[in-house]
Amino acid sequence: MRDCLQIIKGIGGGAFFKRPTPFLNPAQIISLHASIKNKFDTSMNKFYNKIKRTLKASGKYHDGLSLLIESTATSLYTISLCKAEMAALDCTTINVATRYGSKLEPHPVFRTLRDAQNLLLKNCKLLGLTYEDTEALINEEDSPLKKIQELMEEE
Repeated sequence: MRDCLQIIKGIGGGAFFKRPTPFLNPAQIISLHASIKNKFDTSMNKFYNKIKRTLKASGKYHDGLSLLIESTATSLYTISLCKAEMAALDCTTINVATRYGSKLEPHPVFRTLRDAQNLLLKNCKLLGLTYEDTEALINEEDSPLKKIQELMEEE
């Protein structure tokens, strides 16, 4: 069974995430950082290109939108990371040690997911993307909405 994160609240309201980590030498840390950065860049480029392609297809793309597109791609990537983290969770709450004792709080991934979804919706409104466009960005070929639309068109 996977251990849930333990958050220890510090003085002044700060929080410290406590997760058991193995000792790594500096070369391993640099190698790990490079592989994570490469994976992040690849995923970000994938989402960035999907958004750009969708905007070009709808005729709403111009070069001034690159920062907004990058922010939207970051939101999509954050949502995918949150979904992966949520799939691995055993519980929805974590034990928080405060100066008054221990208490249960919702896992931080849920707050992160909510914030990323709110930012995604706001950015999609600014980009002028509809629900169908946003759904296509998240699930290109496997979209249940797309499958339903195809079934409706066949009848």
